[in-house]
Amino acid sequence: MDLRPHPGQIRGAPKFFTLWVPILCAVYLAVMKALGGPNPEHFLLVAIMLVLSFWSNGSRHIAKVGMPYLLYALVYDSMRWYEDYIRSPVIHVHEPYDFDLRFFSIGGLTPNEWWQQHTSRLLDFICGLAYTPFFFIGECVILSLYFALTGELRRGVRFTWIFVIANFIGFSCYYIYPAAPPWYVADHGFIVDMSVRASPAGAARFDALLLGLQPSQMFRVHCNLLERALERANQRTRHAPQA
Repeated sequence: MDLRPHPGQIRGAPKFFTLWVPILCAVYLAVMKALGGPNPEHFLLVAIMLVLSFWSNGSRHIAKVGMPYLLYALVYDSMRWYEDYIRSPVIHVHEPYDFDLRFFSIGGLTPNEWWQQHTSRLLDFICGLAYTPFFFIGECVILSLYFALTGELRRGVRFTWIFVIANFIGFSCYYIYPAAPPWYVADHGFIVDMSVRASPAGAARFDALLLGLQPSQMFRVHCNLLERALERANQRTRHAPQA
């Protein structure tokens, strides 16, 4: 795949790249401006989209697998503005625990309770990788680019959209059915307490394995976002729901 700049190829490029991408980028920046931005990352996202759209036919092939990831980033970033209007006010604590206990019980314990009693440094390392950006998102991006660069563009596009749609489904479940994580029940029981701070839980052992590297701190940042969301949900309800 030729990724050198070819300005002359823009004449035969699909109108989606030459017309709609610039229009959508302008609308996006205008919306960000109305909401108090834009921030540097918003300009970066727009710059990537425009470069991929106008650079060459090769870059437009990469755009077909890259733009869904940019859409994923855009949606994830935008949720801060409308999350309060789509989230269920009920925080589910008891039901997920009861579900695990009924269908996946191990000696009368939920799986997470059993594993906390049977920890393994190897499993701590393998499971801890799930909280590093390269393991979850990075490997998907690399695989998509590999398909695009090796002539399997159609497979790369399908894989990319599967990743993005699966995450959108996950986002939807997160707001439709907000549930307490297993560490919350282990540390605080079944009463909803909106003042509880985030915890790295078992990810702290991963930190110890890597001698100072802090992937669980990335997990803590995500949990802090959840805390703020829960606090806003609590402000919208007079009493903390218990389920």
